[in-house]
Amino acid sequence: MAVSNESVETLDNLVDFGLLESSGLDRYTLHQTITEYARMTSNDNTAYERMVKYFVHYVETYNRHYRK
Repeated sequence: MAVSNESVETLDNLVDFGLLESSGLDRYTLHQTITEYARMTSNDNTAYERMVKYFVHYVETYNRHYRK
C-alpha cells in the first residue's frame, strides 16, 4: 500500500485477477509479465519515490531493533 498508494481492496482485487502475487505477510509483487511491460513503457518514477520513502521511514523507525 505504501508503494502503490492503493487500498487493501484494490490489492485484493489485483490478487484475485492474478496480476499481483502475495509474497508473505503484507507483501506483494507484480506478476513478472506486468513488471516487464511497465519497465518498457513507463517513465513515471513516483512508485520508486514512494518505495524509497517507505524504506527510509522503516529504517528510521526500526533501526534500534537490529544489532550493529
